[in-house]
This record gives sequence, C-alpha cells and structure tokens, in this order.
Amino acid sequence: MIRARVVSALLVSTSMAGCGALVGIRDFQIDPPDVEAGTSDASEASSEACVDAEEPAPVAPGPTPATCAEVRAASPAAADGEYTLYARGDRARPWQAYCHDMEGTPAEYVPLVNTGEAHAIGDALGSVSSGAFVNYSQLFQEERGNHGRPTRHQLTFFDRVRVDPATLRVDVGDRRFARVVGAMDFLEAGTLTGLPYGTGAYCWESGNARGSGNVDLRGTPFAIADTAQFVKGGSDPGGEVVVAAGGQVVELHGGGGHGNGGGDGACGWMSALPPSESIYTLPAGRFQLALAHRALPRSCAEVLAQDPQAKDGERLLYVDNDVRRPWRAHCVGMAGGAPREYLTLVETGATSNFATYAAGGAAEGTDVTTRYERLRIDPVTLRIDVVDRTFASSAGSVMVGGETIASVPFGVAASCGGPGSATGSANVDLRGTPFAVAQDAFVTRGESPGGSATYRRSDRVVDVLGGGACGRSEPAPGRCDLFTRASSFQLRLIHRPLPRTCAELAVEEPTARDGSHTLHGVDGRAWTAYCADMQSATPREYLTVGGGDGRNYAQATASAGTGEWGGTNVVTRYERVRVDPKTFYVDESDRRFATSTGKLNFGLTELDYGNAVDCGYSFSDTGRANVDLRATPFAVTERKFESYGYLVGGSTTETALNQFVDLRGGGLCGRREPRPVLVSGSTRPSPSYRLGLVYLD
Repeated sequence: MIRARVVSALLVSTSMAGCGALVGIRDFQIDPPDVEAGTSDASEASSEACVDAEEPAPVAPGPTPATCAEVRAASPAAADGEYTLYARGDRARPWQAYCHDMEGTPAEYVPLVNTGEAHAIGDALGSVSSGAFVNYSQLFQEERGNHGRPTRHQLTFFDRVRVDPATLRVDVGDRRFARVVGAMDFLEAGTLTGLPYGTGAYCWESGNARGSGNVDLRGTPFAIADTAQFVKGGSDPGGEVVVAAGGQVVELHGGGGHGNGGGDGACGWMSALPPSESIYTLPAGRFQLALAHRALPRSCAEVLAQDPQAKDGERLLYVDNDVRRPWRAHCVGMAGGAPREYLTLVETGATSNFATYAAGGAAEGTDVTTRYERLRIDPVTLRIDVVDRTFASSAGSVMVGGETIASVPFGVAASCGGPGSATGSANVDLRGTPFAVAQDAFVTRGESPGGSATYRRSDRVVDVLGGGACGRSEPAPGRCDLFTRASSFQLRLIHRPLPRTCAELAVEEPTARDGSHTLHGVDGRAWTAYCADMQSATPREYLTVGGGDGRNYAQATASAGTGEWGGTNVVTRYERVRVDPKTFYVDESDRRFATSTGKLNFGLTELDYGNAVDCGYSFSDTGRANVDLRATPFAVTERKFESYGYLVGGSTTETALNQFVDLRGGGLCGRREPRPVLVSGSTRPSPSYRLGLVYLD
C-alpha cells in the first residue's frame, strides 16, 4: 500500500528575512500546532528561534531471565509458549525457548526451526509414502533372508528438544514434542515407542552403518559443542558423524548386529548415549547432548572483541544479538579499535538512494545531488547518520543565504522554490537489505516548507519531496543545523526479514512473475531461486542446477535380455530441482524441470534425482547419477548417499568441496540413494526431501 504524508511547519515571517536567508544552513522555526498543514499564513504566527526536538530517552534494558521459572516469577500469569531467555543471564546470549508446564514445574525446550515429517502407509513394515527428513532419528531392521524378522523401520521426528538452561545439555530421551512414524514391534526389543534424539540405528550385520539420524540447529543460536559425544553403541556397532554448517548440522550414520546374514535382529547405533546405555530403555531426564551458544555479535566492536585480528569488511551482525534478526554490516575502522558500522545499499541506480537540493529561486546554482552506496548505522538504535558521506558522491552546488551547499544529507529533499513548494527530491531504497523505514520517519523544516514522503514496497522504499522558501523534508527528528553537523543519527529503521520463500516474495512484490528471484536463507544469505506458480496461492521454489554433459542426471541401467529389467537405459536429466527454501532439502521426486529418455520392460520411464539404479547381478554398480551444484552457493553434506537393495554395490565420489558428486549403484536389485534409506512399499515416496544442502562456506 502506498501512503503519502505531507507535514508542513511555519517558519519565520518575511519580517525576519535576515534569519530566513540562512534556511538550509540553520533554521528558525515556530510551531503552529492548531494550524492545518499547508494552509497557514506566516503572518499569523509569532517568531522564535528554531529549537531541535528532544532526543528520545534511552530505553532501559529489560530483565534477562535464564529460566522459564524466572519468567513465571516475574509474570505469574505467564502461560505455556515461547519466551526469550538468556543463556546464564547474559544479555548478549538470548535464545528463544518454549516454556512448558508453566502452571506446574516449568521446563525449557528449544523450538527447532527446521522440522521434518513422514506419512506412513500403515503396513507393519513402517513404509512411508512421503516425507521431509530433518531432525529425525531412525531404526532400520533388515530381513536378509530371515522371514521371521521382516524388514521394518521407525522414524522419530522432533519439533522441540528439552534443554537444561544451566548446562545447555539436551535431554535426548524426552519425546514430549516428537512424532513417531513407522513400525513399533521390533521383536526381541519389544514395542519401541520412539528413539532418542540424534540417533541412527541399523539391525543386521557387524559394522554396517545403514541407519541414519539428523540434528539440525540452523535458525537457533546453538551448535553441537563437541562431536566426540556421539558414540557407537549396541551390538558390534559401526558408524560415523558428519558435521556441517559450523556444527549446526550433524548427520549420523550408525548400525551393527552380529547376524551376518542370519537376521537375529541385534542392532548397533550411533548416538549421544554412553556405550552402556540402550536406545530401547533410555528414560527421559538424561541430559546427554551438550550444546554451545554461539556468540552472535551485535556490533563491529563485538566482532573485534571476539577476533582481535578482524579486518575492515563485510560482517554478519544480529540486532540485539538475536539469531532471528541477522544483517550484513560493512565494518570500518577495525584497526583503530573504534569501528563503525555501515549498511551496504543494494539499489544504487539513478533513481535510488539519492538526496537533492534543487536550484531555483533563492538557491542559485545547479541542482545538488548526493548519491549513497553505504549508510552509517547505529547497530543498537538502528538510526542512520544522515550526514555521514564516507561512501557518497556529490555533484552540483547552490548558493543559499551566502553559503555554498555542495552535498545533501541522506533522505533530505530541499529547495527554495517558494512557500509550500516541493521541487527537491530524495529517495530511500532499502530493497535487498533486511530493513524498512519506520512509520512517520520524515518531517519538514525551513521557511514555509512543503513536502511529502511516499512509502512503498513494504516500507523498504520511500520517495521524498521537499522544499519551501527555503525549506526541506528530512528524516525525523528535524535538526536546525543539519547541514553543518558532523554527525546526526536521525532516520529510524526497523528490521524486516527479507523474503525466504516465493510466497513471501509475492506479498512484497505482487506483480512478480515466474522466473529467477533473490531469496534469503540462513543468516540472511542471498540465493537465486526460480519461482514457479507465482500467481497462485502456493508458489514453489526451484534451484537451477543445469543439466547435460553428464551433469545432474539419474540413470537406471537396463540389463541384457528380455526380462523385466531389460529395455533401454532410463536417464532423467534435471535442469532445476525443487528445494524447501527454509530447510534447503531437495525433493528428489519432483521432475517438473526434468526430461527423461529410455524405458525398462516393467514400465520405468523416469528416476528420482540423486538415484543410481540397476538390477544386473550380485554387487553390480552400473547405475549412474550425478549431482552438480557448482552453479549454486550450496554443497551436499559429506557421505550423504547409501546403497540399499539386495546384494548391492555402489560408491560415491565427492569433489569440488562436495558440490560435485558422482554416484554408482546397483545390485540384484539395488540403488545408490540419499539417506535415510526408506521402506516405501511398491512406489517411491513423493515428495521425498532427503537430500540436504548447506551453504558452501
């Protein structure tokens, strides 16, 4: 919605022309509270010297509760819900907690931003028809010729995990906010009602780590304190831990057993449990998994305190140290010990982020235009220093009242065109930054001023007009001596997250059409999405990866002969893959921007992304696939692929920092596919978000 606001103020009568001539350098103002804007006559007002508005009183810092019990003590009526807590009461370490049982014994939970799910078919095996596999634990039991213990699996998905706010350790056995999908009966283990958080388990043979688990703390201020706390347990276990995203993402591969083909059901696992504990009997109340609260700097000074060797340049800061409010600052003066923060402007074209003093009337000369590339910003108040022109350039000059003006403060539109005129112009354009302009952020100053501020693009863009005889529009609070100040923090911004999804983009840009658009993910980092169905209620996000030349394809290799696996190789080539813009997991089953050739005799004509399949012979691996993300800012987590099937073969070759992955897979029959390996009945799950991506850096 576009809003125009015109604010006028009476300034000196013509009898004070000697003072009025100084307008633009120092103003003299009277306040006409009862006179309608734009209709006043200067002769009706008495004169007085221009007086700056008082600075707003600093906001006193609030309490810093460390526990939900402290929240309740301060507010006895507080109900269950989300509250801001502070790790050990440190104001610089806030985190969002879900407080449970506020009427009884309050308990703290970390709300997981990235959560998964799966839809069960309902059979005894735990088969699933679709799913998104993040923040889950898995137990996979394989039959392997013993029909008394058929293949089955269970998945436990976590929405919140309980944490001790004093130690920041997670109770991995607490499943109050978890959902269990799949089989419950695991034979000698009895009924299994759920798995501990951060567990990958598999039941069949010694050292086989086919089970999977995932911990994803992105969107929270926490990371895993130490991966050594994940250990192998159970029967003849094998496993590994893969860490990504600075310790915020952990992939767990675990399993074991001593059946060696006999299928006796004994299991092994990788988990945060001590080796003496069991995933079958772990009670709640065991705070095992240690987290670390990441230091999230609010200012460049805090960056410097954390890293005394930090240089000038782009840094990730957080408003009020809050992980939900990131922004990128350009730090200047780091070597001198008193750094300053600048906001880099994305829109710097001819019609964006300029300020003018229009020539004409009492302003003799040529239009003065100052263009800004970066703005100095106070990281605490989010006010812009409108007179800082470190990263600005100016052209033109005017003479006003005997003084030369050769540059214009940010957000200022000034002219001397006559009473109530507004021939000066300015623009504030914060598109591409996580900020918007606060409401009612502009005022008029000077002699008989006129002006307006028109907000648009979700308040990220403001078009300003101003003038008078002489007068201006400027960011509030107005300053009498604006043009001679060395520093003046005026224009107030608010943090407004940039669109993370195509649906959010459509709200900000209703005219946006299908095509490539910039979205913003974890820590506000930009990436290019292809938005489809933008004029519908449910736009979809795709990542352009580019196909052809042995890149981004999946192949099911035909067998010789006329059997059901005979025919011609099925090759599906992907130009774009669908991605969840919040979790950055790929739906391998979406083939909207894919093309396929070939057909197997049993009817297969297309194949999921990242799958290599054949049914040739024992341990064969003639199936092929490739994942190539080099045209994107993303990579695949290490060792994300696993072989599954009967007498399977396969391998993964990762290069280019895990942006380029070649897959070989097969068996009798078998495949190489993303983890977790799933029991899925007669059809492959769809959608199937298994392939997780992380930012390359």
